[in-house]
Amino acid sequence: MDTNKNLFLQILQELNKNNILQDLIIIGGWCLTIYREQYGNPNTISALRTLDVDFLVSPDQKFQTSLDIGEIFSNIGLEEKFSVTQGYVKYVHPDLEVEFLVPMPGRQVDTPFTLKALKTNAQRLRFLDILIKYSKLVDYCNLKVRVPEPAAYVINKLIVSSRRDNPIKASKDLKSAKELGEHILVDKVQRNLLKSIYSGYGRNTKKKIVNIVRLHSGKIYNLITE
Repeated sequence: MDTNKNLFLQILQELNKNNILQDLIIIGGWCLTIYREQYGNPNTISALRTLDVDFLVSPDQKFQTSLDIGEIFSNIGLEEKFSVTQGYVKYVHPDLEVEFLVPMPGRQVDTPFTLKALKTNAQRLRFLDILIKYSKLVDYCNLKVRVPEPAAYVINKLIVSSRRDNPIKASKDLKSAKELGEHILVDKVQRNLLKSIYSGYGRNTKKKIVNIVRLHSGKIYNLITE
């Protein structure tokens, strides 16, 4: 097992030991590692991982327990870092960085969201609500972890890619959305969910999604426009 994946597993095990793992939703690139295992490690889904481990938290989440997340992470070598410019906390290791996220409300809010039960705070970002609404528990390395439904992950990545200032990050978002999106088209449940989630958006967002998949994935385009 490579160093990054080993540390990722250690983080999950620590959270599970403290009874909060299932209160958090794993999002971002590490989802692909979990999805690949769920689908039997197909070559069609790249193992695109990043140094960032992102945990999404619902603003309404009621944690089963209160604890000091910084102290827990320090036990496995992660150092607490405070962003002076943005005010949120991340946990840093030479191999990985951990961050907590919550959805941005309708209006712009520049201050982080306080997670009192964990004695930390979370960065607010847009377009994350869908990942909370459509999430599920899956088995991963003898743990129960919560991840977005693959269809929700795909739609989120398509939307976010269109708003990226960084073309490299936008390209990674598109690659993961295309690969996972085309793979789940053979899964009737995910296929229907992908179309249903797309249908729930307003006209402007739908137009952005259609324009992206028209250029990058004819298979997804055909599904959502049929």
